[in-house]
Amino acid sequence: MRPPRPDTKVGQPRHNRKRRTAIRSTTSSTRPRQQRDRQSPRQSPAKTTKLRDNTREERRRDTQKKRARKMKIVGVGIAPGMMTEEAIETIKESRDIRGSERAIEIAEKHIPPDSNCKPIKDYSKLETLPSDTVILSTGDPMLSGLGYLEGEVINGISSLQYACAKLKLSQTEITPISFHGRNRNYPELHRQLEIGNKVFLIADPDLKTRQLTKKIQENNQQAEIIILSKLGYPDEKIIKGTTKNPPKPPSKLYSILIKPTKNTL
Repeated sequence: MRPPRPDTKVGQPRHNRKRRTAIRSTTSSTRPRQQRDRQSPRQSPAKTTKLRDNTREERRRDTQKKRARKMKIVGVGIAPGMMTEEAIETIKESRDIRGSERAIEIAEKHIPPDSNCKPIKDYSKLETLPSDTVILSTGDPMLSGLGYLEGEVINGISSLQYACAKLKLSQTEITPISFHGRNRNYPELHRQLEIGNKVFLIADPDLKTRQLTKKIQENNQQAEIIILSKLGYPDEKIIKGTTKNPPKPPSKLYSILIKPTKNTL
C-alpha cells in the first residue's frame, strides 16, 4: 500500500481535495483584474506623516482666513470732510456699522442707506460684534480712540494733527496725555512740563481749567494755556491764556495745549 501524501489528511476523500483546490483557483482567476489592481499595500509611516502634515497645513490656512476677517476700526476725523479716501471707501462698502452719535454724524453722507448702522450703547460688548463690522472712531483711533479693539485700524485726522497745523507746531515736540474720566495723570503732566515739553491734553467736558491751572501752579510751574474748541467745525475757536489767567472753554468739545514758559524753583 502506497503511503499518503504529506498534505493529505487520513480519512479525507481524494475527490474532495481536488474540488476545494478547483474552487480556490476559480475564485482567484474570476476576480476582476481592475479590482485587484486597486488594492495597494499599506502606506509607509513617512507617507502617513506627510498626509497628516498636509491636513494640518490646510487647517492652519483656514484659521488664517477666519482671522483675516476681523472688524475694521475706521477713523472719521474730528469733523466732516476730514476722512481719508481709504476710510470713505471702507464705509461705503460696509453693511454693518457701529459708532458714537458724533462719529455717525461725521460720516453720515458716506454710510450706505441700506446698511445696518447703529449708535454704540455698550462699549464693553464691541468685541462680540460680527467680524465684518465697521467701527467708527472720531479723530484717529490710535489717539485715545477705539484702536485698542482687535481688528484693522484705518487712520483718520486727529485733533493733535489739526491743532499742530493750525498753531504751526511740530508734533515731535508735543506729548499727548489723555485726561478723560477720573484717571487724570497729573504726575506725568508735571514731569513733561519740567523737562520743557509741550503737552496736548485730550480733555472731557468735566475738566475744569481753573482746577487744572491751579494744579500746575502748585508744582511751581508756569505755562501758556491754549483752548482748542470744536476744531474743524465752522464755529471753531482757539483761545489763549496763562496759568494765572486761564481761558474758559466756549464748548464741551475741546482740547488743551500747554506750553511751559518758566519754572520757579
